[in-house]
Amino acid sequence: MLGGGIVKGSLVLVGGDPGIGKSTLLLQICEALGNQNKQVMYISGEESVSQIKLRADRLNVSTANLTLLAETNMTQISQTINNRSLYDLSPGLCLSYTAAGTQPLQATAHVPT
Repeated sequence: MLGGGIVKGSLVLVGGDPGIGKSTLLLQICEALGNQNKQVMYISGEESVSQIKLRADRLNVSTANLTLLAETNMTQISQTINNRSLYDLSPGLCLSYTAAGTQPLQATAHVPT
């Protein structure tokens, strides 16, 4: 799907109908990167942290390097990421998941430069 991986500084949009597996794919990516000792933040504008955690548990996704955040306010999201940077916990990959009105749900992966 990504033809060689995620490029640093890039933004990847994963779109599709509800239930197609976007969240599952992103959680599996989170686990793989977390297990490579990379800090990963999964940001959802659609689901609560407890809903994401339930899915992660169902998929047996387990990594200490994954932070979950349920937020839609970009200022709050930026502040959370910046606060983590103060403690050298800046995420190497941010994943966000939102519903855009009547459009299919979309997931975005961003690798900071």
